Amino acid sequence: MKLSSYQALLERLNPRHPQYADIHSQFRKYQSGLFGEDSLDYYFRVSGLHGKQLIKGLRLKHHDYFQMDRILVSLKYILIIEVKNMSGIIHFDSHSHQLHRYKEEQIDIFPDPILQVQLQKIQLMQYLHHFPHPIPPIHTVCVFTNSNGKLEIVNYPHKDRILTSQALPLYIQKMDQHYVNSISSNQQEDLVNYLKSGHVENQINLMEKHGLSWNDLKKGVPCITCGRFAMKRERYRWQCPHCDKRSDDAHLRPLFHLALLSGNKVTNRLARDFLLVQSADAIRKMLVRAWFERRGANKNGYYSLDFRKVTDKRLKVTDKNRKVTDKNRKVTDK
Repeated sequence: MKLSSYQALLERLNPRHPQYADIHSQFRKYQSGLFGEDSLDYYFRVSGLHGKQLIKGLRLKHHDYFQMDRILVSLKYILIIEVKNMSGIIHFDSHSHQLHRYKEEQIDIFPDPILQVQLQKIQLMQYLHHFPHPIPPIHTVCVFTNSNGKLEIVNYPHKDRILTSQALPLYIQKMDQHYVNSISSNQQEDLVNYLKSGHVENQINLMEKHGLSWNDLKKGVPCITCGRFAMKRERYRWQCPHCDKRSDDAHLRPLFHLALLSGNKVTNRLARDFLLVQSADAIRKMLVRAWFERRGANKNGYYSLDFRKVTDKRLKVTDKNRKVTDKNRKVTDK
């Protein structure tokens, strides 16, 4: 969600805006992290996940929110996996409990990833305290996915839990050989459902975070064919003044973006201003038909989108025709 929100913001923000460089840097950071996590999927398949269930990006709340990159639930154990996609020389300092990354004559300092994932384990154990069935043993590892990262872990006490992507299948195989079943397949299913039902999506308001005004963004409905701004609303349809393309639902994707950028709190007035539509009744109908649900009443009311219901590929900000590239940004800017 965070990556999608940044991508949606970059599509609307002028590249000459003072905040653009910082926002684009944040986008690339999240994009790199997601790429590193997704690259692990191949090695999970190599591991043969028979009798195991993999949950990605699980975010739970026990007093405070905590998120796990990957969690593997088997009949024998639970494995929490912290994923790092880092290049350069990576040194583990056991005394300061820090990670030092040396790259291009620059030193960056990060928290100890094993301490990070160990804290996740503690929080998960507390979260599962009231689960009515037995809990398998919980273990933790950190996996480095970038092949351009050189790991220096000579004197690090937890070096057996620092892995590369290629080492993950063998590690899982050894875990399978070491442990015996501690729960049944039905209990495993109950556990996975219990965890998934507690997932809370992170609703981040990027406009507030970066101190942006809605006037900083390009407004209107971009053409679904040529990508230029802005289509005109004529007789319940959208008409592009540049290529003459017509559409009944060109507003769906901008409304999806608006939900991402507003922290999923879309007022009728905000939607009218964002889509450049004057009719409040027309906007209300668009929101309702686009799976938005009304929250609150009167002046304090707003609309929220259940992102789980959004399955139309045309709405996804990762659509190939709408990816944020230097070329597309130049064309849009012109």
